[in-house]
Amino acid sequence: MKVFAYRPTNAFIGKFDIDRLDAIAAGVEQFAQAHQLDPYSYFACSGRIWTLVPGTNGLELQEGRERPVEPIKRRSGWTEFLRVLGIISILVGLLGLFLLVISIFMSSNDNQSNQAGFILLIVGTVGAVQSFLFAFLVDVFTDTRWFIKKIADERSRGD
Repeated sequence: MKVFAYRPTNAFIGKFDIDRLDAIAAGVEQFAQAHQLDPYSYFACSGRIWTLVPGTNGLELQEGRERPVEPIKRRSGWTEFLRVLGIISILVGLLGLFLLVISIFMSSNDNQSNQAGFILLIVGTVGAVQSFLFAFLVDVFTDTRWFIKKIADERSRGD
């Protein structure tokens, strides 16, 4: 019987012959002497698949197709960006408040200064609330994705 060997990326490595299916382990050992095998390389023969998985004694052959577990980051870079944007918005709002307070105490009748201060105060406040709200939502959705992935991994392993 022909056994076909593949990398985890599904790239073809090569093939070898075995007499019966229970001789797959010996065939893989002999094939590994001539070829470099990576963890999660897999072998197909007669509609069945075996995978090399990391074990206690190096790579071990396991029946079925196993894929490496890709970790999902629990925090997103977008959260940090939105928080920085929120801090910048707070500074813009404080600048607007400063301009508004100065124009009031200086008793100037300069409407442009009053309007600019008021606009900066509103834009800064609304921008800060929006940025911090979106940062919170990104955190919630990232945590949700992380927990769903964790649940799916545990169910697939049968834990």
